[in-house]
Amino acid sequence: MTTKRKVLREMALTLLVCIMAVFATYCAKSDGQAAGGDTGGGSGGSGGGGVTRTIGGTITGLTGTLGLKLNSEAAQNFTSNGSYTLSATVADGASYTVAVDSHPLTQFCYLANATGTATSNITNVNADCKNSLISNSSFEGPSSTGWTITGTGAAVTPTGYSANDGSAVFEFTALTTNFGGSKVDICIPIDKTKDLNISFKYRSNTGTATSDVRLGRSGTGSGFFSEATCTTAATGVTTDFTIDYDIMDVTSGSWATATKNITAAGASSNATHFLISLRARDNGTACSILSSSGGCMAFDNVIVTQP
Repeated sequence: MTTKRKVLREMALTLLVCIMAVFATYCAKSDGQAAGGDTGGGSGGSGGGGVTRTIGGTITGLTGTLGLKLNSEAAQNFTSNGSYTLSATVADGASYTVAVDSHPLTQFCYLANATGTATSNITNVNADCKNSLISNSSFEGPSSTGWTITGTGAAVTPTGYSANDGSAVFEFTALTTNFGGSKVDICIPIDKTKDLNISFKYRSNTGTATSDVRLGRSGTGSGFFSEATCTTAATGVTTDFTIDYDIMDVTSGSWATATKNITAAGASSNATHFLISLRARDNGTACSILSSSGGCMAFDNVIVTQP
C-alpha cells in the first residue's frame, strides 16, 4: 500500500503541476491581450480591430481629369464618369474628408457628402462636374469673341511663356493707373436662383514692376442684370464697381489662380445675366514689357459654373 500511495501521490503532484502550467500560460496570454489588444486598429480608428473602410461615390459630367484627395493622402486622378473608389482607406469609425485637388481645365466639380465618419464603406461622396458658362473661357483662336475689351489688350498666342490652358491667352500690353482703363468684360446667362463659382488664371510679366488684379462687378449693384443692362455695363469705363477679389502686387513669372463664390441672394427679380469684369492696373510703376515675357498682364481659363 505504501508503494501504491507513493505512486498515486506522484501522479497527483504531476497532474497539479500540469494544471498550474496551463493556468499560468492562459493568464499570461490574457494579460498580454489586455495590455495591447487594440494596437492593431490603425491610426485614427476607434477600436475596429484592424478593419478599414473604403471611400468612394459616383462621378458625373466629367470631360477632363479630376483630382480627388482623402484626408492628407496623395491625390488620385479620375478621367471617366461612373462609380469610383479611392485607393486610400480609413480605419473603421474614423473621420474622413474628401476634397477636390484639381478641377478639369474647363469645368468645376461640386462634391456632395464629402465629410463624415466611416462606420461602413462609404459610397456616396459624389462629384458633379459642370461646364463653364463662358464658351470662350480660354481665348482660343486666339479670339476674344464675347468679351468687351477696354484698354490696350487682345487675345494672343503668348510669347516667351505658355498658356495655362490651350494655346492662347488674353494679354494687356499696357496698363493704366486705374482699374477702369484696363479691363475685359463678359455677360453670361445665369440661373438667378443659384450661386456662381468663378475662377481664373492670371500672370504678371512686368519684370521688376508690380501690378494689381481685380475681379469685379461693374457698377454698385450685385452684378446680376437683365441682358440689355449687362451689355451697357460691360461697355462702361468706370472705377466704381464692387470688388469680389483683390490681388495686390502680383509677382511676375508664373500662373496663379483666383477663385470666388458669388451668392444669388442679391439677384433682382428680372436678372438673367451676370457681368464678369477682369481688371488690371499699373501699381505705381510703368509697365515695361520684357521682350521675352510678352505683355504686362495675362488672363486665361476663366471658368464660371453653377451647381
